[in-house]
Amino acid sequence: MGSRTIGKLVSIRNGQIIAEISSDLGEYVNTLDGINFVGEVGSYVTIHDFDRDVIAEISGINEELKNGYQEYEKPNSVEQITLDLLGEIHDGSFTFGVTRLPRLFMEINLISTQELDTILSVNNAEPPIETNSNETYINALSIGKSTIFDNYQVKINLNNFFGYHFAVFGNTGAGKSNTIANIIQKIFSKTNRSASGAHIIMLDSNGEYDKAFNKIPVINPEIRYRNIKIGNSDDLPKVFQIPVWALSVDDWAILLNASEKTQIPVIRRAIQIVKAFNSDNNEIINKLKNHIIASTIIGIATNSDSSPSSSDKMKSLITRYCTDELNPETIIQLEKPVEIAKNDKRSRLTLMQAVSTYFGQLVVVDKLVQLCLD
Repeated sequence: MGSRTIGKLVSIRNGQIIAEISSDLGEYVNTLDGINFVGEVGSYVTIHDFDRDVIAEISGINEELKNGYQEYEKPNSVEQITLDLLGEIHDGSFTFGVTRLPRLFMEINLISTQELDTILSVNNAEPPIETNSNETYINALSIGKSTIFDNYQVKINLNNFFGYHFAVFGNTGAGKSNTIANIIQKIFSKTNRSASGAHIIMLDSNGEYDKAFNKIPVINPEIRYRNIKIGNSDDLPKVFQIPVWALSVDDWAILLNASEKTQIPVIRRAIQIVKAFNSDNNEIINKLKNHIIASTIIGIATNSDSSPSSSDKMKSLITRYCTDELNPETIIQLEKPVEIAKNDKRSRLTLMQAVSTYFGQLVVVDKLVQLCLD
């Protein structure tokens, strides 16, 4: 019997598995991983087989009288535990469910730290960047100590953790902010492969995170940190704005209560357009911008709105969104002069002049549309 062995299976029937705790054990045993309580409900045990390790959870515990005894006292009874099979470890990998039931009288063992790491897929917490390299990167993070497994540091797989939503709950002063700060400090602590491509935006209403993060660029120069404050003083912005695309389409749909078939496609398209207008000014993006601006001008100029209303919309458009080709100063060459004011005829107009009204009318709609089509 090994140092982790605490008993054996005595009953396997109707899906219920019962093990008997060895009578010579106390309430806990000392192992290389620390002190482990014997038979604690909610803890895990391992059943070693020749080609696998079966993992089970202790779901219940009771005392059974030995033959001939009628009083429940420790010398007269045996301690039995009920086991729920969770899965099995095979070739260093854990899978839920078991391929076959364990056999009667097989030994049950306290689970080890290594086996817990395998179950949680955090075996290699800090692997080397390259073979024989002393530099490591973070594959798994320690987020606290287990209340069931003594001295076991609960770890999370970094990629899996940040691939899903998560929340930290606790009473005031329990350490929620400290936990979040500690996680972020750790993932940016490595100077190589330090959360490559990660962008984190924190809305810090209490101003408690700056002290935790402002030293990160000193430790790791690859990381950029910026603290943006808003307030009433002259040196602080009054309004804090974040890019539209900082939220996903799903986020905007929830905020705006958008309908799936009609409004969400418009939101998705709008986010794509805004991204394009704020991207680097390369040739492809510039053509897309010109196409969108021109299409919008044509749509406004040819709709049924009044000329002053259409003019205001187009002025706002070319003022806020413009390119080298389509901007307020773009020159439009006319085939013949047009009168834009009393005794003022011109054969050349800027785009801003072309979308303005004269005598309550847009006077060069056809030329404006032709410019946009070209």
